[in-house]
Amino acid sequence: MLRRDTATENVRYYISGNFVEGRPELTANNNDMFEPLEYKGKKLFTIVKTPYQTAPVRTQSPQEAYQAVLDNVGAHRAGAGRRGRPHYRGRAPAHG
Repeated sequence: MLRRDTATENVRYYISGNFVEGRPELTANNNDMFEPLEYKGKKLFTIVKTPYQTAPVRTQSPQEAYQAVLDNVGAHRAGAGRRGRPHYRGRAPAHG
């Protein structure tokens, strides 16, 4: 959710290929993750159709990134390894 009191209609986003666990409609149409589009008649942002030019970066598919987060979630002491790390796989996301 975007802040409604922002005066940043010049902000532009390129959105593509995002995976939203449990929300197939958002995975299918990433643009629907951004609302509201305007507030008090003022456009809050623009979604662009082409990606920006950037320096090369290592990327992962959305599913690979999600798995990497699950595999590495939680805090632990340096050198303690995975011992004591909670198991999050298969849990419903927390909302609050």
